[in-house]
Amino acid sequence: MSETSALGLIFDAAVVIVVAYLIGLVSSRLMAVAARRKGHHPAIIRELGRVLQGVVLVIGVVAAAKVTGLATEFETLTIVGLIGLGITLYIEDAVKEAQSAFIMTQHKMLKEGDQIMIREIKGQIVQITARHTFLKTDEGNVVLLGNSFLARGPFVNYTAGERLKNEPWFTEKT
Repeated sequence: MSETSALGLIFDAAVVIVVAYLIGLVSSRLMAVAARRKGHHPAIIRELGRVLQGVVLVIGVVAAAKVTGLATEFETLTIVGLIGLGITLYIEDAVKEAQSAFIMTQHKMLKEGDQIMIREIKGQIVQITARHTFLKTDEGNVVLLGNSFLARGPFVNYTAGERLKNEPWFTEKT
């Protein structure tokens, strides 16, 4: 292989990877705009944006290997499968936690400032992220709760009644 053809392959690979990166960035931003309009929690939007960018970038790297001839179709499929498996195992917990945060905030069950009790832990929610909810107890301690732990409940929200009274599924007993 000559030096010019090697440089050409490197340039082609770099172009494909840069294009994939830019596509990932643009699609992540578009998804974030749509999610913000729907009122989704900023931490969830950030986490999903990172995942989307990572997936598009991995696809770009695999495409670069294919375009440059560094990988056959079988090798490309094998690489994609292994990368997909790795991504799935890596983000499984993150997706579960983000989904739990999404469901709890979307259904207005929790928001920052709410007073809750789960099992024997009682306190005020000070922050909700894509993976965790931070609770400050009456004693001043901070408790880190996984969102899926919180979603499995049961928990009592002492301050949600007023916010939820206009929801169609919520009926206040008098």
